[in-house]
Amino acid sequence: MKIARIASASAFAVLLALGTSVSSASFVASVSGPSASIATGTVPALTGAAASRDADALTRVRWDALPGEHVDVVRSVGDDTTVITPDIVNGEYDDDLSTTPVRKVSIDELNAGLQSTYAIAGGSLFAWGANAFGQLGTGTRDHALTPVPVDGGALAATTVTGVSAGERHTCVVTADGGTACMGAGVDGQLGDGAASDSTLPVAVDRSMMGGRAVTQVASGRYHSCAIADGMVFCWGTAISSGYLSSSTPILAEATLPSPVTSIAAGEGMTCAIAGGELYCWGQNGLGQLGDGSTTARWSAGDPVSLPRPVTAVAASLWSVCAIAAGDLYCWGTRLGSTPWSSGAAVSSPVSVPELPHPVASVDLETSPSSRQRICAVAAEKLYCWGDGAGSSWGDGSSSPGRADPTVSLPEAPARLAVSGSTTCVAYDTLRCWGRASEAGARSGDRVLLAPVDLDTASFPGSLSCPISWVLTVADRCAPGAGVPVSYTLTRRVAGWSGPAISVPVPLE
Repeated sequence: MKIARIASASAFAVLLALGTSVSSASFVASVSGPSASIATGTVPALTGAAASRDADALTRVRWDALPGEHVDVVRSVGDDTTVITPDIVNGEYDDDLSTTPVRKVSIDELNAGLQSTYAIAGGSLFAWGANAFGQLGTGTRDHALTPVPVDGGALAATTVTGVSAGERHTCVVTADGGTACMGAGVDGQLGDGAASDSTLPVAVDRSMMGGRAVTQVASGRYHSCAIADGMVFCWGTAISSGYLSSSTPILAEATLPSPVTSIAAGEGMTCAIAGGELYCWGQNGLGQLGDGSTTARWSAGDPVSLPRPVTAVAASLWSVCAIAAGDLYCWGTRLGSTPWSSGAAVSSPVSVPELPHPVASVDLETSPSSRQRICAVAAEKLYCWGDGAGSSWGDGSSSPGRADPTVSLPEAPARLAVSGSTTCVAYDTLRCWGRASEAGARSGDRVLLAPVDLDTASFPGSLSCPISWVLTVADRCAPGAGVPVSYTLTRRVAGWSGPAISVPVPLE
């Protein structure tokens, strides 16, 4: 006998609160044969529905089952609705609402040298990249393809508050007002008096500082400087009065106004912010002092001609950029943007009008070649420009150069560091692009065109859940008491649907 369905009165789904009486759904069928007849039937309403969930987001849904039934389930969590196909046995469905939390890492400081990058998180220092001179401070000369902790030598059991990477050496500031350096040291740039390389951090000899606490450090090519109680002390080669060298800190420039609030170092030149103005001294063959000449000067002299106040300064080996009155000004060699696209040196500050106002931060590539790459944060975006040879721009492009600032990332990072061939940024995590072997991305010598997340499992961090969700003892995210959860159950028997039942799920 052949049965053909004619119509169904159950093509509706009405959401009802748990406990509300629901009538059965009816259907009409015709029976074909020697004599046609009409038959009716019902799909009994789903009864006994109940649900609960615990603090770990494990949910149990129960109802009175019928033989041969199939129950369609729609899960609603907050504003999200999901159609699921559970394996239902005897009117039971168990569900896990928990999700994986996002691990957030707060990067306190980010800095890069020629081929290595450094991050401070929770008072701990991490480093990755090239390490031929021991500049990572790990006790070896092995390169690091992923971030590694730097906690030996003078940094054992200490809290790190600042870091600055030069071409092949790096110096840090510690919470007790001290400073330590590692890497290339034959020019005295480690400041410990030894004038030799060190693969572990060594404490800088602070005897000439008179007990003053160091608050910031800057590493150049062959020298380093520190701010101690508003005064500038330097060590290494070409630090003051001609080519004077010292393997321990000396007072670098007594004519500077006090206090000095920020410093930057290049090759044989240093810049310092004091009283909202910028002062530079040292070598000047490519106009890096910004005084309109190419003549070296070993006293601070007059401030660089910039609008006030100057709030930030960054230096590569032969170039300087400063943020003054919210705008970016640069000078020195081959900065890539107009009017530097010809590669000629510029000995006076020139604004970068293509950047929106105000500019929040800036960093320059540290490279011994004439090429330069610059990145700046402005208007909640990251802009990069200059010479991109051997690197990339973070937006999927690897063009050899960009004359003008171009958006690389649509969201402004909290921290920024530009090395010789990579760029790294910090949000709630750490992301880098450029030459993979130096970007901390576990890759070979290829170029990463877009940012990749670095492995920060060893960094201090915290687990984060969506708004109104809570972190469980099992480190999972679960809907909080303010997130409504419900299941809509629709019974089907022999292809016919009954009324839909909405089952709210209280949090136990």
